[in-house]
Amino acid sequence: MITTNVAFGIIGSGNRNFNNQYCLTAKQYSQRFGFPMLGDFELRGTQSDIERLAPIILEAQKNFNQR
Repeated sequence: MITTNVAFGIIGSGNRNFNNQYCLTAKQYSQRFGFPMLGDFELRGTQSDIERLAPIILEAQKNFNQR
């Protein structure tokens, strides 16, 4: 069970070789539960993914806490 009142977003991971199914569950959860998909990364991710996604997560958290 996902508690939407404490979730401020979702980040998906996957394998781009799967085309339309890349991050599919994250996209479906985003739609189903009404919170934004903040980003995605391939497979286990890289340091670059962390650097790219960290500010997005922090901004989403800040906005979530202000509501």
